[in-house]
Amino acid sequence: MPIKTDTHTVGTATAVLVVPADNMEQNALIHNNSTGDAVVYIGGDDQVTTSTGTLLTAEERISVDLGAGDAVYAIADADGINVRTFRVTAD
Repeated sequence: MPIKTDTHTVGTATAVLVVPADNMEQNALIHNNSTGDAVVYIGGDDQVTTSTGTLLTAEERISVDLGAGDAVYAIADADGINVRTFRVTAD
């Protein structure tokens, strides 16, 4: 079970792939590593917006179980938001 960590810079222009799809199930911890009022929104495709995504406030994290082929994208309400991920894949 490989463990993979990564950091991403998320902004307002386009959604960023923060958890890539895998050919096996995976568990991902997604952390909004910002402070203050920075908000990140996550969703299952690159069309996620601040209106449709699931909200993660500053310093908040969420753990998600993903099926094979599932991915997570993020977009923010400000530019330069740091998002960190910790993934455990079944490979």
